[in-house]
Amino acid sequence: MGESSQIRVFVVEDNEVSALLAEEVLKSAGYVVHLARSGKELQTLLDQSRPDLILMDIQLPGEDGLAITERLRADPATSEIPVVIATAYPMPGDRAQAKWMHVASYVTKPYAPLQLLQIVWEVLKARG
Repeated sequence: MGESSQIRVFVVEDNEVSALLAEEVLKSAGYVVHLARSGKELQTLLDQSRPDLILMDIQLPGEDGLAITERLRADPATSEIPVVIATAYPMPGDRAQAKWMHVASYVTKPYAPLQLLQIVWEVLKARG
């Protein structure tokens, strides 16, 4: 992805190890990464700027990642932002619900660095 230094990724993750791993992997590829630990922190970031992609954990404090994604999809200001859903504990129905919400991709944790980069690259490439 040519000018990845211009591409912003918001990582919504409450697990410190997963957040730092995703941040390190994405930054090493030249992406600009902003971390949020909850839907509330994500909203604060969104009030300041728009990312090119959101990496969203499902299990978050308060509102879960699927509910946050559904809210993003319902808002015209954020409905077009690609969301990659991430989970360490895949539950029956998560993939189906994510697909129904037009989630760009679904990844399980712990993150395999090359797999994470490949998914992000493919989603951004598909977006144009």
